[in-house]
Amino acid sequence: MKPIIAFAGVDGKSGTTMIAQSVAEWIAENLGDKRVLLLALHGKPGTNYTDKKTPCLDEIRIPLENNVLNKHDLIASSKRSRRLYQIGGVTSMLERRRFTTETVSRLLRLLEDDFEVIVIDAGNELDDGLTIGALQNASCFFCIVSQKESYLDNFTVLTDIYKQLEVDVSMIIVNHYDTKDSYGLSYIAKRLDLDPASLLPVVGDRNGRMAEKTKQSLLQCGEKQFGVDIGAVAMTVLEHCGFPQEPTKRRKGWKGFI
Repeated sequence: MKPIIAFAGVDGKSGTTMIAQSVAEWIAENLGDKRVLLLALHGKPGTNYTDKKTPCLDEIRIPLENNVLNKHDLIASSKRSRRLYQIGGVTSMLERRRFTTETVSRLLRLLEDDFEVIVIDAGNELDDGLTIGALQNASCFFCIVSQKESYLDNFTVLTDIYKQLEVDVSMIIVNHYDTKDSYGLSYIAKRLDLDPASLLPVVGDRNGRMAEKTKQSLLQCGEKQFGVDIGAVAMTVLEHCGFPQEPTKRRKGWKGFI
């Protein structure tokens, strides 16, 4: 099975889209000649941080369901850089409920042989067929929380749903991390009854508004520490996917997670 990595948050403000895009960009830049697909599988476009025209699921649903989708045209239109490709989610609110877990399975079967790594922004809504399909088809799942009691409460509730869906959480990303916050990693691990080693912090970045305005990820316009933390997450992702080797090119400021 090709590496398919899903990122999903426990809340709509978890920062799932930013994390998924930044990780995809980091892997595309650092993993040699491997092709990386960034795929939004939820009820929104998920294209907040790119200024390039990106194909979205609304455009391909009918031909995909009828097995007449031209994947070569789709891949060509989704190319963002030499190694990074992007397909957005659902742009129309009226179309969201037309997508099912089978939509996800069909799309992944169509595309998985053309990419070495597929990174999925799976949103956060577990009543969405796309999100459920993404989690069930992923080879590893990174769940995103933050240092708030409501987020931790949501995670404990969602844990039971993940079990019902037979979905295993590979790692927890603590996004917008603040070292001065009383909800430190040790507290969160204890609160969620987890091994502290399963938590990956990603620092909060004050350039979030700039990223929205310029339509770039924080990996491109954010502070140095954000890039360091994303590099750590990306390397952990690659280890889970069976790519333990050192990346061929290191971003300035990168350091190993372990």
